[in-house]
Amino acid sequence: MKKIGYLISILALVVISIPILNINNDKISAATNYAAGKKVYVGNDTYTVIDSSTMTLLKNTATDAGEVTWNDAVASLDTLADNYGELGSKAVSGKFTLPKTSDLTNVISSDQTSLVNIDAISTDWWLGDESVDNRSKFVEANTNSLVADVSIVKNVLDTTAHVCNMNQTVTEQGIKVTSAEKDPDKIDIYNDKYFRIRTTPEDNNYIYVYDGNDCKGEFVYGQVYDGYSYLDIKYNSLDIDEALLSVGDSSYLRIPEYAAFTLLGLESYLNQYKANPAQGYDKKFVVSKTCTNLKKPIPFDYPAYTLKEIKSFYFAKSDKEVWVERIIDNGEKTITCPGHEQTAGTSSVRPLLTLDKSKIAYSSNAKPTFNSNSSLTNAVPMVDGNNAYLSLIDTDLGIALDSTDSNVSGNKLKAKRENPLVSIPVSLSGTTSGSRYVSAVAETNNGIRYNVLGQVNGSKGTVQLDLTSLKDFQTTNEFNVTLYQEVDEGTNTTYRGNGKEITIEIEAAPITAINFTPNYPSGKTSWTEGDSGIDAAGAKTGTFTFTGGTSGVNDPTSGKDYKKWEIVDASGNPTTDVNFDIVNNELKAKKRISAGTYTLNIKVTDNENETFTNTITITVIGHPVPTLLFNPVSTNLTYGDVPTKANNVIGTYSLQYPAGKPTSTIKTIQLG
Repeated sequence: MKKIGYLISILALVVISIPILNINNDKISAATNYAAGKKVYVGNDTYTVIDSSTMTLLKNTATDAGEVTWNDAVASLDTLADNYGELGSKAVSGKFTLPKTSDLTNVISSDQTSLVNIDAISTDWWLGDESVDNRSKFVEANTNSLVADVSIVKNVLDTTAHVCNMNQTVTEQGIKVTSAEKDPDKIDIYNDKYFRIRTTPEDNNYIYVYDGNDCKGEFVYGQVYDGYSYLDIKYNSLDIDEALLSVGDSSYLRIPEYAAFTLLGLESYLNQYKANPAQGYDKKFVVSKTCTNLKKPIPFDYPAYTLKEIKSFYFAKSDKEVWVERIIDNGEKTITCPGHEQTAGTSSVRPLLTLDKSKIAYSSNAKPTFNSNSSLTNAVPMVDGNNAYLSLIDTDLGIALDSTDSNVSGNKLKAKRENPLVSIPVSLSGTTSGSRYVSAVAETNNGIRYNVLGQVNGSKGTVQLDLTSLKDFQTTNEFNVTLYQEVDEGTNTTYRGNGKEITIEIEAAPITAINFTPNYPSGKTSWTEGDSGIDAAGAKTGTFTFTGGTSGVNDPTSGKDYKKWEIVDASGNPTTDVNFDIVNNELKAKKRISAGTYTLNIKVTDNENETFTNTITITVIGHPVPTLLFNPVSTNLTYGDVPTKANNVIGTYSLQYPAGKPTSTIKTIQLG
């Protein structure tokens, strides 16, 4: 800055580097302090932390009023973030899923049946454990039980008996049908092979079957004809009961085969053959005609009798031989078990939210009120795992200095120390219908401090910062301050953008005048040669002060309020004067100053290196020389007149001084 009549020197700014906490990233690891079971707010919803390392949250209530199908539950996740407003939908978008059983590991009690620390809801809620059979797990209403059973109708394929059992009611632990559709068809492909077990028939060969042990009690009998002398057993299953029941009413006539299989080792023999077909199957098993107790009741399906458990048999004529006559191979067969037409199960949706910890700006024990204060006095807010109210980072919430303001240049704002309540013009970006606030973080004499400076309506506005709250305000010429845009959209979650560091530069105030106060003797307004203040070396001639500029601070050595004063030449360069010198801000005589007029160029430099030069004039008046005048009482005296006689006044003397000069009285007159 240059003005006529001023001599200005360039101020070398002293830059103080102020460490500003990057609260976008620093201390974010504190989010791991949210232990499982802690409650936090996202929007107006309450969530329970189930995994502190990933900040995985489970919603405390169902998102729908009633139960929905699986497909509706999954679809609802796509739009769930919209519930959190313009900023919230971006802060948590794409992070919602259905919880899986594995997600709940950290909050499952030791008996693995209930979820501790999680609020129960009044309806079942879906889990994300979906299987290929269109089934999904769910959590039972109110109890939070993970092992609730549900009955499901299925068409069940029996791959042992090679049959499809239609419309079977089965219980599946904690699983519901996910969609209204047909279950997948199931196909059984198998080889249709049989062992034909033969007994040689004889005439009058009757079989007696009793309902009691030791061949006692009620009995039935029948004659074994050729058509009743064999039994076909499936090659793979070797199921003797199935083989007997498939015969129908005459199943009891196959008792010899049944006895050989269950009592005499035929079953083991057939399994050995299947393992090693090369050994053949020509062994015969002898069934005695004596009374034999069966190891278990034989299947019996003869409708004329109520006897269903026959426990013994008796051969009337002779022992019987039972053997494998041959293997019947009907080739490969296929059974298709059609899928059952299912009705979709319903449950509520209780979403899982994995919150990016880097998007947590800070947390509070209550929703921030954004009370404004121009002084930075509060601690910088951090993430505390004991606080449920979150402030999330939205990178679209930008802030910058308003470039249209005359005091702004890039990221720098000019300010004056004499006006410490600085108005900061800001320009805000990002779309929101919420209330916008500007906060700041900077170093103060009490450390790093934070405060909300004020609310801004619209995209531009002004907030105020009191520079006196910053560190070393009186001596620092440049301050680094980080500004943030913070938004309240009316929910329990607030939002904050990334910080923008600005520099506030202190402009030097110009010096407007030099003031000289002469040290005249008491009662005088000028100097006469020999007066105090000019009468000897070291005498104090006067004192300098200046108007405007920046005053100094106490010098640590002298204790004086230090400014720099110099006698300079016409070009402003320091020079030595033979009559006067300046000590601190005092003009002192270097010797006795004789009468005359003295002109000095005086230059002052303040603590911001602003300078000003002015000229002062010192005038010293010399002592005047009077004329001695005699005034006779008469100019026509004659000897003998009274005035001529002894001791009479003949006339008077007086001193005549130049006009305007000081006068004095006659002290003595010497007549010569």
